[in-house]
Amino acid sequence: MTYQADTSAAQFLAVAVNLLTGMSPDPAQLARDLGIRVNLDAENKYELPETGIAAAAGCSLAHAALVAPEVLDSYSCDFVDFPFANVDPESQVGLFHRLAETGSVIGLGLDPTKLDIASRPLKPERHHVYRVIAFGRPTALIDDCNPGGGILQIRDFDRLVREVAAVGDGFWVVSPRTSFGSSDVGMDRL
Repeated sequence: MTYQADTSAAQFLAVAVNLLTGMSPDPAQLARDLGIRVNLDAENKYELPETGIAAAAGCSLAHAALVAPEVLDSYSCDFVDFPFANVDPESQVGLFHRLAETGSVIGLGLDPTKLDIASRPLKPERHHVYRVIAFGRPTALIDDCNPGGGILQIRDFDRLVREVAAVGDGFWVVSPRTSFGSSDVGMDRL
């Protein structure tokens, strides 16, 4: 079986930039700028560098935190990551609402195979980024890699939080840069 390459990080950032600025970045270029590599047995429609090491494919939250701020700079957007390992589980819903109030676009990285929500064949233990519409009980996600796929409702909130933390992921936050040169999103401001 050929798996589709997981370029969800680039697709999420492209949609976020479009929603915030009206600009339409090329997801393939964003994938290259993020340094996304694909598995050797993956469909590689963006002609990205390949890797034989499954864990090196895609884009983790930790890697995005390092490169996304520079990648998004030309779009006048900021990127902030909130790994669930650093956020008390009881505080995650409140954090989501505070982030949403800033006008930010919020993503959530997880392994969709663990929650049976993969819309296409994916390698197990993959980080896939979904756009978050609602977070709590229930949670509503959109897979920007699957246009027309509808809204995914996650009813088992506790399992969702465990699975996000298990792969070392969390909230991916893209916010508009204000006229003061930086966004209103930051750990110290929330």
